[in-house]
Amino acid sequence: MECSSSAVTYAEQLASRGYGLPLWHPEPQAGAFGHAEIGDVGFLSEGRFFRLFNALHSASHPINAYGVPAGFMKLEPNKELLKDDPRAVDPRPICTTSTVYRRAGVGAGVSLNLAGVEASYSFSSSVDRGAIAVLGDYGHQRWYLSNRQFRDYIVAHHASWYAFADDNGYLLSPDAIILVSGWLKTSEWAIATFANFDRSQQIDLHASVGSYASAVFRAANHSVTHMSVEQRSGPQTRLAGHESALPRDQCLFLRYYKLKTRTFGRPKVLLRADAKDIQPLPESIASPQRSYRASDSASSTKTQHSRLRSRLRWPI
Repeated sequence: MECSSSAVTYAEQLASRGYGLPLWHPEPQAGAFGHAEIGDVGFLSEGRFFRLFNALHSASHPINAYGVPAGFMKLEPNKELLKDDPRAVDPRPICTTSTVYRRAGVGAGVSLNLAGVEASYSFSSSVDRGAIAVLGDYGHQRWYLSNRQFRDYIVAHHASWYAFADDNGYLLSPDAIILVSGWLKTSEWAIATFANFDRSQQIDLHASVGSYASAVFRAANHSVTHMSVEQRSGPQTRLAGHESALPRDQCLFLRYYKLKTRTFGRPKVLLRADAKDIQPLPESIASPQRSYRASDSASSTKTQHSRLRSRLRWPI
């Protein structure tokens, strides 16, 4: 199975910006609860996030209609650690540090979140590759500060999560399963990766705020043929009668915890975006040792989790 090179490149280039893991496919999945939420336990593939269940809601909640792991217990973090900023990021580009942009076509004092306003940007880069994410609306950020509740919860229940995924037919490694602790969402966006960039050239983007789905990145000099630009924009569908009020449900960046297991050495709980997490695993995955399965005896599982807690290294 091959992974989209665009999804990988995009994540590699923007993960260091500090908002979380960049998603090449920010759109919600189908269904009433298709949007990524804090407390989701799931996995990343091809630049998309897929939920298995949500740990912040009860087993009977509609978001968990497809079931929960055996022995499921809700995650109950300290709500004082939950932060929410509806305007964390202005309507503007987020670029790799080697990429700079210039805005044109918008008069002084004009708000960029008004439908119909023209948003035009020109991008240049000091290196030959990079990535760009342009927010057509304010970026709404919600996240939990790093805390013991999330850390201890993933240690205590990770084995049952893997068993749940395995029982439902997912071909995953234990390391692929993550616990979402935050996100950055907006209402519309345009994203791109570029390679073989000529420093003497630039990339232009023109979009009408309120219709970013039609936004297109183009090389300013059309005679340049060796430069590669991969791009996406959205959302492709609009709510009837809500042309000027799109919901901020497009997840551009995801924050999460993951348990990194190792054959030799101490396992670690990680809280950092890693582009490697979006890459699909090989078609053939060796089965984990039975001691990892949640179907083991309660005493064995409890002992394992106790050992994990005592051996964890919490990254700074």
